[in-house]
Amino acid sequence: MTLIWLGDTEDLDPALVGGKARLPFLLALIGIFGGLRTFGLIGLFLGPVIMTALLTVLREWVGIKD
Repeated sequence: MTLIWLGDTEDLDPALVGGKARLPFLLALIGIFGGLRTFGLIGLFLGPVIMTALLTVLREWVGIKD
C-alpha cells in the first residue's frame, strides 16, 4: 500500500524539526545524524525523538520553566 501526500507540509515541518517539542535546530540536527549513525535509516526519525526525550528530562531535572 502506497500513500501519497499531496497536501501542504506546514503541518509536518514543526513535528519533524522540533517546533512543538521546543527542540533547537542544532540539537535536532545532531539527533538526526546521531540516529542515522546509530540506528540506520530508522534513526532518521528515532534520533530526534530520543534527543527530545533527553532534553525534556534535563529541563525537568534542572527546573527550567516555559
